Amino acid sequence: MSPARADLDREVADSDAYGSEGLGKIRSLLCPPPIPGVDDWGIPPESQKPCDPHVAEKLKHFHTLKNDPDAPKHFNDSLMMNRSFRNPHLYAKLVEFVDVDEKATNFPRDVWDPTDMPEEWFADKIADAQKIRYEQQTSSSNHREKRSRIEFSTGRRR
Repeated sequence: MSPARADLDREVADSDAYGSEGLGKIRSLLCPPPIPGVDDWGIPPESQKPCDPHVAEKLKHFHTLKNDPDAPKHFNDSLMMNRSFRNPHLYAKLVEFVDVDEKATNFPRDVWDPTDMPEEWFADKIADAQKIRYEQQTSSSNHREKRSRIEFSTGRRR
């Protein structure tokens, strides 16, 4: 058993000991199954090399900004305040720039394959089918005899 799996099992057991068995079940279900012959799902161990001093200085600076007791600054908050990030087309540009597959999944292909979709599930095909159905309904209702007049009878009192 990999060390990461053992840590997770120990954490699940600890959470069960405190009476939150539902949380333990969820965690065990969300934990991916081990890959035979691969430890820690192929994630390499932590590097033993010293960190680049320039990167360490940057991280220290951001950590100082984040933990400033007077005015903490969070990187995501400052990004959101930047006017450039309010552009609705920015997302598409970022996806293109980073070359990310938006429709990718972490599930194995036999569980979920986002590329294996029937054509009729796509929005344009659904719209076409709805249009055809609507046209058929309106054309069939036009062929029926339409009443030109509705006769009413007077009410009688008993």
